[in-house]
Amino acid sequence: MIALDISPVRLALARHNAALYGVEDRIEFILADFFSFARTLKQRGKRKIDAVFLSPPWGGPSYLSASPSKSQHLRPTSTDLLNAVETYADFGLDSIRPVHGAELFRVARGITKNVAYFLPRNTSLEEISELIVQEPNEKVEVEEEWMGTKLKALT
Repeated sequence: MIALDISPVRLALARHNAALYGVEDRIEFILADFFSFARTLKQRGKRKIDAVFLSPPWGGPSYLSASPSKSQHLRPTSTDLLNAVETYADFGLDSIRPVHGAELFRVARGITKNVAYFLPRNTSLEEISELIVQEPNEKVEVEEEWMGTKLKALT
């Protein structure tokens, strides 16, 4: 397994956590930019990658306060109030920096077809499904990440 990050602090924390769980010896920790790593991997072509787990920065808590999506009512109806749940504007993959989230996914798919993408709970499911729309016979599986009764993220 490879753990890759551009932050030496986050990489050190990952190594520390791996040591706590007794798996540090099974992980190669690499301080690198994902795009540089992917480019080098494709050029050398000797290492097989089974899966990629993407966890890009979402931009802090502001990901919940983007402008409202087209599907949201400007004025809640009585049904909306009766069925009230926390709703937020859709998070678009274009909010991922330094590159568009769709480009990040495309680069990961150049390494392997098996990509898990950790995204905010309010990411547009339509936009997620469009990531592989051109691939025949492929499907997107979305898993919700819950903490108690609160939806936290999508993978």
